[in-house]
Amino acid sequence: MLETGSLIMSSVCVNAAAITVMTGHFYGKDKKEMQTCSKDLMILMFIGTLLRAYWSHSPPEVWSDEDIFVQLFGQIDSVMSPLVWITLIFTVGQAQVAEPAYRPIWAKWWFLSAIASFIGVICPVIFSYHELPEEAFPFTIPTAISNLVIEVSAMIPQILLNAYGWEKISTQSNSKSVVSNGSHVSVSLSPYTTVAVVQSRWAASTTPHFVGFLSLGRVFRAIFWLATVKSLWNDDASGDWALVLTLVLPDVLHSVLLGDFLVRWLRQFKEQTVDPWVHQVSLTL
Repeated sequence: MLETGSLIMSSVCVNAAAITVMTGHFYGKDKKEMQTCSKDLMILMFIGTLLRAYWSHSPPEVWSDEDIFVQLFGQIDSVMSPLVWITLIFTVGQAQVAEPAYRPIWAKWWFLSAIASFIGVICPVIFSYHELPEEAFPFTIPTAISNLVIEVSAMIPQILLNAYGWEKISTQSNSKSVVSNGSHVSVSLSPYTTVAVVQSRWAASTTPHFVGFLSLGRVFRAIFWLATVKSLWNDDASGDWALVLTLVLPDVLHSVLLGDFLVRWLRQFKEQTVDPWVHQVSLTL
C-alpha cells in the first residue's frame, strides 16, 4: 500500500508543478508573481514522462498486481502526464522571449538527455541485472535508469535560471538587462562581458514554488523505492538488488540536494495555503 500511495502522490506532485506554472502564466495578475520556469526543464520533464510511460507499460506493467483503481490511474497518468508537459512547452515555453543569463552547454536539455541516455546504457553493462521476462519491451532497464537521471538533471537549468535570471539585450544602447522574477536590472557592459547577476533564490517567491512540487514528487518516489527495498528484504532478499539500488540513487540524491529548499517550501506552503484553509474551516464549524 505504501508503494502504491507514494507512486501516485509522486505523479500528482509532478503534474501539479506544471499546472502551477501554467496557472501563474494565464491567470497571474501581477507579473512579479509569475514563476520563472526553465524551458530546458520543461523539455526534460516531457521526455521523462515519455520514458516513464514506456517502462511502466513494459510487461509486466508496474501496476499489474494492484487493484483496478491503481491500474486505471497508472494508465490514465501515462497519457495525461506527457500531455500536461507538452502543453506547458507550447504555452509558457513558447511565450519566453528572453534568454537565460547563464546557460552553459552542460545545462542544455539535449546535453543532459545525452548524458542520461549514456548512463542508462552503460549501467546494465557494468552491473549484472537480472534478465527481464521475454515479453518485456526492448531496453526497458536502460529506459528506466535514463528516466530517473533525466528527471534529476532537469533541476540543473532551473537552479541556474533562479540564480542568474533572464538576460535581454537592448538594441538602442550597449547594455544588457537582466530580468529576474519581474525585477529589471540594467548593466552597462562591453560585448564580451559575461552577465552573471544573482537576483533571486529559492525562497524569493511569495507563492508556493513549482519546484517544491517537483522536489516533493521526488521524495514520494524515493519513498516508493525505499519501500520496495524493504519489501525485498522481507522476502529474504530475493530480487534484483543492483537494479533497485541503481533506481533509488537518483531520487535520494535529488531529495538530499534540494532538502533545504524543500523544507522552506513546505513551511511556506503551510503558512500561505494550509493555515488559511484550516482557519476558514474552524470559523465555519
